Amino acid sequence: MHQIKNKRILLVDNNEHYIRFLKRRLLARNFEIVGEARNSKQAIELFKSEKPDLTLLEFEMPSINGSTILEEILTINPDALVIMLTGRGDIAAMQLCMDKGAFHYIGKDYPFETVFSVIAESLKKFAEIES
Repeated sequence: MHQIKNKRILLVDNNEHYIRFLKRRLLARNFEIVGEARNSKQAIELFKSEKPDLTLLEFEMPSINGSTILEEILTINPDALVIMLTGRGDIAAMQLCMDKGAFHYIGKDYPFETVFSVIAESLKKFAEIES
């Protein structure tokens, strides 16, 4: 069984309330939050400096959307594990992100247990791919 506790996570979302929600619950599950980005510039800077195990990235960001941030992250590290977050349930947008290299996506309206399951399974599957 692959260890998922203590994994380093970067949160990227312009919604401060959602970031606080995720952070509180992920910390309770023994994840380490290495940064919180509210815009694309912060996201890229934190990704470069912190080298997270996982980035949770909101699709609908101000000025530059999440798919563009995803491309920049994958240019920096083609092996990055990125899960997209969406509040609008746009399957076409999420498919575009998956095609660009996102590992998975999560609806922001999902119950946290579902969010946690997607994160845990993605970390496990990604570790298997990497080995």
